[in-house]
Amino acid sequence: KLKKFNPDIIQITHCQTGRYECEFANHTVSYLPEGYFSVAATEHLPVSFSFPLRKYYGVSLVIDRQVLSDATRRMMQTIPIDLDKIGTTLGLETRWYVSDTPPQLQHLFSELYTAVDTEPIGYFKIKAIELLYHMDQLTQINGCDLKYFDKKQIQTTKAIREYLISHLDEKVSLEQLAKEAHLNLSIFHLVFSHIYGDTPYAYLKKYKMNLAAQWLSENKMKIGDIALELGYSNASKFAKAF
Repeated sequence: KLKKFNPDIIQITHCQTGRYECEFANHTVSYLPEGYFSVAATEHLPVSFSFPLRKYYGVSLVIDRQVLSDATRRMMQTIPIDLDKIGTTLGLETRWYVSDTPPQLQHLFSELYTAVDTEPIGYFKIKAIELLYHMDQLTQINGCDLKYFDKKQIQTTKAIREYLISHLDEKVSLEQLAKEAHLNLSIFHLVFSHIYGDTPYAYLKKYKMNLAAQWLSENKMKIGDIALELGYSNASKFAKAF
């Protein structure tokens, strides 16, 4: 039998675009990928968050049961919606619950995004109740096997990424960079893919192509010069990659 858990605060977050990085009180870090949602409670709320892809579009709902109105409490009892059950079933006392978004929740989140600039606050209160109802139907089995990383590993991996994008015209050994940073190469690849959603090589190629597209649109550089700036020996190899 599950131990009863009574969270004062529950936070539900959905990531539509980008990635959502969360640091917790024990100095571990984890990620909410695109198309996923998370549920956190008082004892395991993120202490800080950031967006490693520098782009993010999502929505968060925070429920503080200490300030719920009597009308909202009565509505939740009638439906019923049990916040204690949500916290207990999803294991929120000890973890940050993350899952890919099932169709019924994806439809609901899509309605929220569409309504941002058009609907009154009352609409969002109704949708919040609807969202809580669906949370009440979740089971622990639905959650992902979430990976947590030490904050120092995250910082080291980000530092290596900064070095890579500032030396695009050079051939750089990831193995050597990881070794110099005292980070196992396999761990580096694992951490990098969780931060940025791609392997280092795939990420760098996309980064180079996006930068090339920007430079070409500005019409300030010749293709040959762009190729050299991005580490290609000639325009032909760059054109093939592009």
